[in-house]
Amino acid sequence: MPIGAISASQSTTSKPGPQSRGARLFYLRVILEAVKKQIWNTKEVGEFLGRSPAAVRNLVLRRCIPYRKLAGRLIFLKSEMEEWIHDAPGISINKLKSNNEI
Repeated sequence: MPIGAISASQSTTSKPGPQSRGARLFYLRVILEAVKKQIWNTKEVGEFLGRSPAAVRNLVLRRCIPYRKLAGRLIFLKSEMEEWIHDAPGISINKLKSNNEI
């Protein structure tokens, strides 16, 4: 059988309908929202640390904070930030959260 030929056992009428496409888009949006909650930008990290976005960029320049670059933009993983705070001497996440609430 030539490449790209359809055998008799393959059905060409089982194309996904609009409902299944809508369901796929819904699940894709749910997944993207979950991922967005795990990836922070400079502003969100600044809010977490109680610092300005400029101060966060300064920490990045000094390589004092875990970060990644994606398409030229700074991104921060929530899990890495929490681990960095946990491992830092003299500071805890609970203390940081209580300072931000005041």
